[in-house]
Amino acid sequence: MSAATRTQLVDAIAAYRTTAGQLLKTSEAVVKDVRRRTGAGTGSLGRFRWYVLVEGDTSAASDDRILEVKQEVDPAPCAGSPTSPTRWPAGRASGARRCW
Repeated sequence: MSAATRTQLVDAIAAYRTTAGQLLKTSEAVVKDVRRRTGAGTGSLGRFRWYVLVEGDTSAASDDRILEVKQEVDPAPCAGSPTSPTRWPAGRASGARRCW
C-alpha cells in the first residue's frame, strides 16, 4: 500500500476515535499496523478493505484491537434513482440518503 493510503487510514482512525459511540482514549487510537484485505465480501466484493491494528488499553499486545475499514460506495439501486447522490446538492450528508 502507498504511504498516502496509510496516512489516510491513520487519519481516519484518529477521526473515528472522537466519533465512536464509546470514545476511545488517545492511546487506543494509535495505529500499530495496516494491511490490505483481499477476496472478502459479497455486496462489497471488489471494494478496498483494510485491517488496522490499534493499541489497546495497555502496551501489551494481548489487548490490541483489529478494526476492519471498508471502502464505502453508494448502493447499486441508487444509480437509477431520482434521489441519486450524483443529483444531490453539494454537501448533503451521505447518512441521510434515500434511494427509493
